[in-house]
Amino acid sequence: MTRSRPDIPAAGTEGAKARRVPRYDLSTLSEDQLRRRDLVMKFGLAAYGTRWQTPLAEALGRLRQQATAPVQIAAWASGARPVPARVIEELEVLKIDAATDLMHRLWKVKAWPGEVDWGSIATEETPAGLPPRVPADPMWDLDQADDE
Repeated sequence: MTRSRPDIPAAGTEGAKARRVPRYDLSTLSEDQLRRRDLVMKFGLAAYGTRWQTPLAEALGRLRQQATAPVQIAAWASGARPVPARVIEELEVLKIDAATDLMHRLWKVKAWPGEVDWGSIATEETPAGLPPRVPADPMWDLDQADDE
């Protein structure tokens, strides 16, 4: 069978891989714009994992109370558009939500395969909405060291 588009490299060939190279020249961005781009990408990866662009767009949309398209985040990541300065301020707000969400996911993983009866565990006071800190938790020791 012959290929219908011989001008497009076949999948898995060196030419096909070359097509996936970003098409934007980052040298056109200022140092500050490059720093903001780097901060957005690091935040997205840390908070939402390898598929971070859509969850970040959704979180920004909730914060702004208007839709933020994932294509906008992709344009920032590729360097096609500079990241606005206000986005870094918005990430400061989002980091609290992201950290809380990660904490809850951590507790769910630690409690697996069942649910933990938090009421039966002796704990110290914790912020509202977070699972209590438990003496058996490795983070407990760090918290106690900070208090001294």
